[in-house]
Amino acid sequence: PVDPADFAVAAGPWGCGALGGDPELRFLIQWCAASAAGHELRFFMPNDGSLADLPEVVEAVWRSGANCSDLYKLLYGHRRSRG
Repeated sequence: PVDPADFAVAAGPWGCGALGGDPELRFLIQWCAASAAGHELRFFMPNDGSLADLPEVVEAVWRSGANCSDLYKLLYGHRRSRG
């Protein structure tokens, strides 16, 4: 039998180009969602340089020891401060 927990979540910064979204924020939301569901995230990055700093962001999160709950609180505050 196939166990759904064995599957990774495939995602990318969809909606961030033409719709003007924030690709780093989109990544963090998708990372939290996949982690909370117990799945690995396979994030497909565009070749346009919009996520050039993403490896540094991921490294900073790992070094900080933040978990999904911590990131959610940070992102929720980010949303509120931006309007």
